[in-house]
Amino acid sequence: MKHFLLISFFLISFHCLKSQDALFNQFDHAPLALNPALTGELDGRLRLNSLYRDHWRNVLQSDAFKTAYISADRRHEFSKNTYLGVGVSGIFDRAGSINFTNTGIGLNTSLARIIGNRESNFHVISIGVESKLASISSQGTQTLRYFDLSIGGLYKYQSVKGFAIEIGGSIFHINTPNISPLGTNELTRRISLYARAEIPVHSKVSILPYFTYNSQVPHEFSLIGNNVRFKLDEFNNLLFFELGYSYLAGLDFVNVGHGLRGTLRFKRFRLGIQGEIYPKFFEGARSWEFSFAYFIDKREF
Repeated sequence: MKHFLLISFFLISFHCLKSQDALFNQFDHAPLALNPALTGELDGRLRLNSLYRDHWRNVLQSDAFKTAYISADRRHEFSKNTYLGVGVSGIFDRAGSINFTNTGIGLNTSLARIIGNRESNFHVISIGVESKLASISSQGTQTLRYFDLSIGGLYKYQSVKGFAIEIGGSIFHINTPNISPLGTNELTRRISLYARAEIPVHSKVSILPYFTYNSQVPHEFSLIGNNVRFKLDEFNNLLFFELGYSYLAGLDFVNVGHGLRGTLRFKRFRLGIQGEIYPKFFEGARSWEFSFAYFIDKREF
């Protein structure tokens, strides 16, 4: 019975689904989806990311919401303190029994400037643009293709002692493309803001608090959490594991959710998993996210 009611609810909400972006709670594992200015913002030369989200399967079963995301980006240094980021990304999002799908391929570029000395304390300012070709379709309707444009910017401070803070923001769908065959339904702009930090508390332990906020009228979503990083080496961030908790609020269908996550970085590889539960939504709807990343150092590319 609850499965039938939930499906009926999503059918009624189809119009809302068309105008809402898929979001990832492991946002730091999908940097190009978070902010175009993060393109090429990495310790190395090339980064490959992938992320899969399975939403509310224990309630929807085979009609669970599914989102897959992949990206690749690299940086090219023009000078000691200026570099260009270039990346490409792809997303596939399927929503429930109505078989609503949203696919897209994006091209990202960014330009970053370092202020200060990389060997000591320094600042980074970056701006980025994403150009995307996307399509939407649903059961019994024709496929609609459109062009999408998004912009972003960030500020980062990094100290020689390991403390770092990053603040960024993006405006997605600045051209508000039409996503209706009749041209009567525009994809509303999404404002995305985030802040995160790394605070060393020991030579091998850091805490990483973070906050994100997304507004895409009439939807709002906030995420606040903290990870604890345990380094397995003292000299770099190539061997570590993280454990964390996040609090999710402002969802359209439920007020509060809780997430637990774990991350393992082993040299070139990074694996991540996050589980979430929404206690007040259909007796505890659950979601899972799985991520994988591969890095190539600048000396090897």
